[in-house]
Amino acid sequence: MSTISPDVESEEDQTVFYFHFVFRVCLFTPLSIWSILSGSVNIIAFFKIGLRNGVNQNFFILSIADALQGVIALCNSLCYILEWCELHPKAVSFFVLHGLLEIAYAFPLYVSIITTTVIALVRCLCVMMPFTVQRILTARKQLAAILFFCGPTMVALTYVVTHVKTGFKKSTVKDVRQRLFSNEAAFTLMEATRATILIGSYITIFISMLFLVRALKNSTGFQRQNTGSNSTTVNGSSRDARVIRGVFLVLAIFSICNFCPTFISITRFFDFGLRPLGRLSKEFVYVNILKNFLFYVNIGGNIFVYYFNNIRFQDEVNALLRKQTR
Repeated sequence: MSTISPDVESEEDQTVFYFHFVFRVCLFTPLSIWSILSGSVNIIAFFKIGLRNGVNQNFFILSIADALQGVIALCNSLCYILEWCELHPKAVSFFVLHGLLEIAYAFPLYVSIITTTVIALVRCLCVMMPFTVQRILTARKQLAAILFFCGPTMVALTYVVTHVKTGFKKSTVKDVRQRLFSNEAAFTLMEATRATILIGSYITIFISMLFLVRALKNSTGFQRQNTGSNSTTVNGSSRDARVIRGVFLVLAIFSICNFCPTFISITRFFDFGLRPLGRLSKEFVYVNILKNFLFYVNIGGNIFVYYFNNIRFQDEVNALLRKQTR
């Protein structure tokens, strides 16, 4: 590692370096491992519960996407560790590796976003037209909707991957678009796909949350839960309230954690100057670290929402933990 001189600009560089090290190595590495473990537990639990129910099926898909995000994030953290240890690979540079991992991360990320959007829409429609939606929007049709919207996204990302340059000298190229991609169209498609999915999903989920808040307030189970009533009707309504509350919390965590990525996507796509060509601005570095941290909160925090709002999920996790402790 080269020694940093004590001038003003180098002191700023040193601050950014230590900021990167603390977050990307000391914090993000264990968080990515937790994301893999929690995602794996979610997958096992929902599989054992059964996938005939649309909500469980969609949470199962969401759990797979979360676990894959954790795997790719861990690989990215390991690349940073190798880079700082100056263990340079001969075949490809770390810049290209980080770029490829960012594109690879987009695959499960977009599946997660699209699945979350389908969950929000279906639950919102269930609140508005419960009998009609349950009869029409079956688990298979919800799966078909997820695959339908994921299809064009996967095609776009596949095109982007095929236009990544593996051989270049970073010091000879100042334009970040020319460093990684062989043409401008690949970079534009990457940013346009990211912006379309994030902005469209964010708006859809936010509107759906408004309907869920109203449904949660009007739920008889939620209102009577505090009165101590134990009738069968109230218990059934309480289960509905827990489902709505669980979905709402998942959407709320998603909305909070994806506000920053949506903001970055808008600035990058419309070129507002937060990320100038060539060297990254310090503002982008800090905001990008915050974005990554929020991603970890999103994919690693869902297990707590499932556990405290789904009794069957709670039972399966407890049974799984008991088997592991024997």
